[in-house]
Amino acid sequence: MEIVFEDILSEPKLSVNRNFSAPVIIECGDLDHPFLMEYESDGFSRYESAQQFALQTLEALMRGEAVHGRFIQSYGKLIHDETLDPMVKAQLLELPTVGTLMQRQ
Repeated sequence: MEIVFEDILSEPKLSVNRNFSAPVIIECGDLDHPFLMEYESDGFSRYESAQQFALQTLEALMRGEAVHGRFIQSYGKLIHDETLDPMVKAQLLELPTVGTLMQRQ
């Protein structure tokens, strides 16, 4: 099935697994993790985007690459977001564990 949207002023952003909480791995190159961690309204999807973006960033650091500017910008926006409950903010800012990094290697 093909669905065509017309007169869209900006490129749409894909958000998957909304209201979902099962341990699955999604391999999709079209996800804009920085955008989703800043603006996603679904808590689970927002958390997953933050975790995936952090994993990608930490793995890039392990390869000797520099931290992407969007990573710093996205985490900065979360830190300064006064609308977030402090407990939710703490979970969004939490980096993946060493165990999680090891499982992906």
